[in-house]
Amino acid sequence: MTTIAYKNGVIAYDSLAVGSGTVLDRDFNKRITRDGVNFFFCGSVCLFGEFLDAWFSGENVTSSDLSAIVYGGKILFYVTIDEDGTIQKEPVELSKIMSIGSGSDHALTAMDCGLSAKEAVKMAALRDTSTGGRIRTFSLKA
Repeated sequence: MTTIAYKNGVIAYDSLAVGSGTVLDRDFNKRITRDGVNFFFCGSVCLFGEFLDAWFSGENVTSSDLSAIVYGGKILFYVTIDEDGTIQKEPVELSKIMSIGSGSDHALTAMDCGLSAKEAVKMAALRDTSTGGRIRTFSLKA
């Protein structure tokens, strides 16, 4: 899966892509920008394109094996897909911390202890076998 963390206006995310227990790529960019909206994905890479098409068309997605943090310039959302394939969006308070993905518990604990979002993803990579590679950051515009 992956680890994505948010704290103090910064989204941090790893770049490890795995499949069936095999490392496929250590420098995979899990951020996609389309029409001015930034998507940070956790889950099955093969669903990213389908998710993007559904986001902009309002259609459903065929699998729920994906979650994301989405930022469109004003509002940050935590996004999941329910069992019917409907995209569910929940606004995130910008003053809070949050993390999603397989290493999210490790990242949340690290941020609770005062680390930044980037440092938190680095800490998650020490314990979570599906988090690793290059740690990228994205700063929300003020």
